[in-house]
Amino acid sequence: MKKITAIVRIGLVGEVVRAIEHAGCRCLSVVDVCGLGDLLDPENEHISFEYEGYYTKLSQIEILCRDEDVDRVLQIVKSHGHTDHPGDGVVFVSPVERAVKLRSGEEGEQVLTA
Repeated sequence: MKKITAIVRIGLVGEVVRAIEHAGCRCLSVVDVCGLGDLLDPENEHISFEYEGYYTKLSQIEILCRDEDVDRVLQIVKSHGHTDHPGDGVVFVSPVERAVKLRSGEEGEQVLTA
């Protein structure tokens, strides 16, 4: 299994999530984050005393999927999550060593099913 972490523009997160769900991946979460450094969008930056500089509001989507679905999910995120402007975001793919359903105790790829 893999965990895909996609940092995308807030305005595109709904479209990206709908496309991922439509492709059959249902094990995902979304949180709002602040992008700094290379994730900064010069047209939508905000000043922050907390971060001591500029930031851009973004969304982080985490998707748990089978190894064989990674390329398909990456293509979905790329096609629905970019504007061809600075600050579009980034995607990371990480291995998942173990996954356990809290309710049933099931482990492995069974956690990916409803």
